[in-house]
Amino acid sequence: MKQHNGAGNSDSAAEISPEEAGLNDRERDVLRLLGAGYTNRQIARELHLAEPTVKKYLSRAMRKIDQPDRLRAGLYAYRHLIGG
Repeated sequence: MKQHNGAGNSDSAAEISPEEAGLNDRERDVLRLLGAGYTNRQIARELHLAEPTVKKYLSRAMRKIDQPDRLRAGLYAYRHLIGG
């Protein structure tokens, strides 16, 4: 079970790592751009994908990293894939 601090945010130490989650390269790319603040449309343009394809990668990645919404997935990406 995930640990939560007093502010209601997930403790990153309790989160599964990208390696443990089994993210593929494309899921990592999509999450990294999400963590940098890109919209799905911007991610699609950057990675030369269709927007529905970005949504599929993002949904799969969110399930794998156990994050319930786009905001938390973006924060996870920032912590684990961008800013560490």
